Amino acid sequence: MWAVWSLLTTGCFFYNSEWGEGKRAQQRAAVRAVPAAIASSDSASAPVHQQMRIRAYATPQYMSQVVEPERRFQESLDEANRAFAGVGVHWVLESFRPWNGPDDDLGKALDSIEADTPGHEVDFHVGLVGALPLASEDVHKLGIARPFGHHLVMRAPSRAREVDAVERNFDELSEAEREKIRGTRRKHRASVVLIHELGHTLGAMHDNVDVSIMNPNYAPERASFGPENVGMMQITVRHRAAGEWTNKDLPKDLLARLDTIGPSSSVVPADLKYMREFLVALQAQQTAAANPPPATENVPADVRGLPAGDRALYVETKALFDRGENEKAWTKGAPLFTGNPSVYSIQDLRCQVAMGRGLAYTESRPECEPVMQLSRAKK
Repeated sequence: MWAVWSLLTTGCFFYNSEWGEGKRAQQRAAVRAVPAAIASSDSASAPVHQQMRIRAYATPQYMSQVVEPERRFQESLDEANRAFAGVGVHWVLESFRPWNGPDDDLGKALDSIEADTPGHEVDFHVGLVGALPLASEDVHKLGIARPFGHHLVMRAPSRAREVDAVERNFDELSEAEREKIRGTRRKHRASVVLIHELGHTLGAMHDNVDVSIMNPNYAPERASFGPENVGMMQITVRHRAAGEWTNKDLPKDLLARLDTIGPSSSVVPADLKYMREFLVALQAQQTAAANPPPATENVPADVRGLPAGDRALYVETKALFDRGENEKAWTKGAPLFTGNPSVYSIQDLRCQVAMGRGLAYTESRPECEPVMQLSRAKK
């Protein structure tokens, strides 16, 4: 199949009726030029079935280059549903909207759509931008996504080279037959790019299998996911279905899955290394978020050196005072005030709380005397 594609795109796959083959030879070549059918991937375990909603955004350039753009995108989404059936995901197009994102750079476009659509009204946001001047076989020149992100960007299929190749190499076929060749190849390319990038958002890595959609280079043979990536994506989908997208168990479970993928697997070694480092960093980030540093770090310098219990008590008392809950602050801070007679910030807080209780001056003055003495000692 790849040989046929290479011959087609280089213009060498040419049949002339004077050679005795003519139209029949071109018809046989046209059959061989049809891309592989997108297929569901085998799964070692029963997948969790999860519906995920996609909102698509198309730039004016994309709209001008793609005939019936919403219908074309839906076709690619239908192909994605075939590919992800074994993973347990069903994609639904929530809406198709105009977007004024940048067409010149995929990275800039991804940053732009992330900034333009920060919410989670839908599961995924897909930005559609203009085609490259010439077709590329590098999938990541055609689409881009971040691992476990909610956004991706993909280009319109570049038509110029393929249209020219089909016209030159299938010149004895009818226009309808030539358009069928162009259409099937265009649809396959667009579908593979979309599926590839959606795979990245669910934890899929690059591999080097000819039929694999996660191969980093496009070819008409691409048809399905490999078992290593199916397992990774199923874990991600399971967590999403349970509402645990940011749960710390997600990186833990994915790291355990990585441990089962040996160096002899089809996954690209650099991607294995990157994914492990990414998940370790994500795990550390989530642990830090779940266990923020104690608020007692935000205390005056003379309180910072006290035991943790006193620091915490100062923070709680100060918070009550700041909210105007002076009686509660007085009760809460009483052991702190009496236990730290020489700490200026604590005695200052004691005086403020005492005055905030609305007592007569004669009653609040004794509570302010310690801080006044400390102030005089500083001079």
